[in-house]
Order: sequence, then structure tokens, then C-alpha cells
Amino acid sequence: MIDDLENLFAHPVYGTQTGQDAEFIIKIGAAFGVSLLPATHLPGKNSLPTDISGLGAGPARQVIRSFYLDLPAALHVGHTASSPSR
Repeated sequence: MIDDLENLFAHPVYGTQTGQDAEFIIKIGAAFGVSLLPATHLPGKNSLPTDISGLGAGPARQVIRSFYLDLPAALHVGHTASSPSR
């Protein structure tokens, strides 16, 4: 999760490349178990590059919940994810 992502995309040197990298992660990340969770306090047309904001767009609003994992919980999730299926 990257909070205040609009600041990264607006960076004068790295902004364009960051947008391209984020789009790449969003498009193929799921195949590798990777998700990008962009977060912003300023949702709008300038918060995310259009190549990203258009991905997954649909007529219904999506509700995203925030969550917090402490280290023991995060280790449990990682262990569970790496365990072979039964």
C-alpha cells in the first residue's frame, strides 16, 4: 500500500515512470499474488494517471476497507500464504 500516491505520480523526474510501473503491477500483479493498493486523500482526475484510473472502472462504486496488521498478524498471513494447500 502506498499512501498519498498522488505525490509520487506528480514528481517531476520519476512521476511518469512511476505511473508506468504502477500500471504494469496492476495489470499482471494478480498472476503473481501481488496487489497495488494506491491510496490518496485527494481523489480526482489528477490523483492517478488515466492509464491507472481507468483500470477496473465500472458503473458500480467500490467500497475499499482499510486495515492494519501488526507484525504477528502479518507473519501469520505470510506463513498461511506460503503453506502448501491441503
